[in-house]
Amino acid sequence: MKQRLVAGTLLSLALAGGLSALDVAPFTLPISRFVAMGGPHAALADDWSLLFANPAGLADAKPRFLAAQIGAKATGPLFDIGTAFLGSGSMLTNFTTVLANNNYKLYAAADLAGPLSFGYVGKSIGFGLFNRTHAVVDAAGISNINIKAEEEVLLVGGYAFGIDLGKYNRIEAGILAKGFARGGISKNADALALMDIVTNYMQQPFTLTTGIGIDLGLRWAWTAGLSAGLVCRDLYSPVLLSSYSSVQGFIDNPQSAHGSDQTGTIPRDLDFGLAWSMPSGGLWGLVDTLVISLDYSRILDLLEPYPRNPILNVGLGVESRILDIVSLRAGIAEGYPNAGVSLDLAVMKLDLSVWGSELGQEPGARPAFNLMSTLEFSY
Repeated sequence: MKQRLVAGTLLSLALAGGLSALDVAPFTLPISRFVAMGGPHAALADDWSLLFANPAGLADAKPRFLAAQIGAKATGPLFDIGTAFLGSGSMLTNFTTVLANNNYKLYAAADLAGPLSFGYVGKSIGFGLFNRTHAVVDAAGISNINIKAEEEVLLVGGYAFGIDLGKYNRIEAGILAKGFARGGISKNADALALMDIVTNYMQQPFTLTTGIGIDLGLRWAWTAGLSAGLVCRDLYSPVLLSSYSSVQGFIDNPQSAHGSDQTGTIPRDLDFGLAWSMPSGGLWGLVDTLVISLDYSRILDLLEPYPRNPILNVGLGVESRILDIVSLRAGIAEGYPNAGVSLDLAVMKLDLSVWGSELGQEPGARPAFNLMSTLEFSY
């Protein structure tokens, strides 16, 4: 029955896969553990965050309930941006000064995960409801500045099963279904129009993106803590992009403000990973867990006419939990180092992560600095 379910799903997706891929960012969350360890590792199955990594891990995940989470992420010249927020005068004027000081070439982004963060994994199932607020200022020059502000909601639910192959070998397969909605504004303008866009954002064109999607994953687990994972995120995720004359028009009368519609799919993301987890029992009573993971992400990007440098798709991560309280994390992704620390206080968990990311196609072409802090209530 399980094999027929998976086969039927694959056949349905193949028959429905006639839509072309759109330039739509995947619906996901900034997760502190991922960014500190070099990305979402496809072979791991030890945390609720596997909902965003590999649904096959649901077959081996221990019960975990996420009651709430607040995560804040900032990207760009953080000290300059902090001055814009905290300095005297208006924030907009200060930020315009920051743009000018950087010769109007700047990338700055902010993400807020939550406060809607609710989920559960365990007993081969998993589900969750999440929201995310996202804002970007991407300046390529004084006359080419892109401003984006979005709010999105994501609902996910998945199931996985495992088959013992004997000799401590096990294969697992999982499927994750999701529904999502994203609304926001995105506009290109010059520096002179920046103030008008921000102060009159209710009059800016509005886009609503809605859709459903499916992730499929496989995972192999061997003795001595070795595992491997293969996951295709957004195997088939059709979306509908609906444009409206303005934010205010969408709120007042969506039907009259409605413009055009566009259909398509979110690009597929195929990842492969290996992992080793220290066998239970700890190490000298000090180290409770130790995990090492190596992944190659965005495999399908290699088939594109102008792919990114392959080295940017390699992610290496290490995590060590000490005295059942402190988790230390480090990794390398997109050619830059990552690091993080987590403090588990039983009733809540506090995470802090710093990492580098590459906005260009080659290592060092357009680096960005990132900082993230998360407060999580999971049990």
